[in-house]
Amino acid sequence: MKLLEDIKAHLNNNGINAPIYFNWATEKQNANECVILWQYDGTPNMVARNAKIQITVKNKDMLKAQKMSDLIFDTLNPIGQYNKAIDINGQNMHIKALQEPFYNEKDQNERHCYVFNINIDYDRRN
Repeated sequence: MKLLEDIKAHLNNNGINAPIYFNWATEKQNANECVILWQYDGTPNMVARNAKIQITVKNKDMLKAQKMSDLIFDTLNPIGQYNKAIDINGQNMHIKALQEPFYNEKDQNERHCYVFNINIDYDRRN
């Protein structure tokens, strides 16, 4: 969970003020807006740890959901950092976007959901 906590801290430090939850949907997420970080896979290797993360942005306002997902995408994939490690909450991480944010669904709480997935390589010692 430390990886998700580091990503959350990085997003908060870069102006993402929506509530951020980890790995599951809870009733607390009934707010008009929230972000969910899901860690769902990883490929072990000898050089670094690896994880795949799905980021879901939910908002009752479709345009706000889209803008927030684009902002998070750009925060985790900064311009000029392609194929370079970036500092995420004091940790060097290599983040590769697996796709651009896309509209996924309108959930049971009438919120529009935008989703994208990233692959992260990070320090094996942590």
